[in-house]
Amino acid sequence: MTTNLTTVVLAVVFAAVGGRVSAQETARARAQAILPSDVFEQITGMVRSAEADGVPGDLLYDKALEGVAKHVPDARLAPAIELYAGRLRAAKGAFGG
Repeated sequence: MTTNLTTVVLAVVFAAVGGRVSAQETARARAQAILPSDVFEQITGMVRSAEADGVPGDLLYDKALEGVAKHVPDARLAPAIELYAGRLRAAKGAFGG
């Protein structure tokens, strides 16, 4: 059983690293290609707002892509990203900007 877990973990790591190295595309571009257009637009609005507050937008796109990889329903993605953006703002504020 340990071998199966190790195999799965290694496959996930190689997939994540390999995808980033070979594609060399931004998190926004990956999100736009994968997310339904209405969900992508909602998240893009959140990204713009977060970036205005000094929060890196790619973090939000990455979290959305993580949700897709975990098969989170589309209707739950935007609220989850909104919550995550709020946590990032709070963390930024806790460290004095």
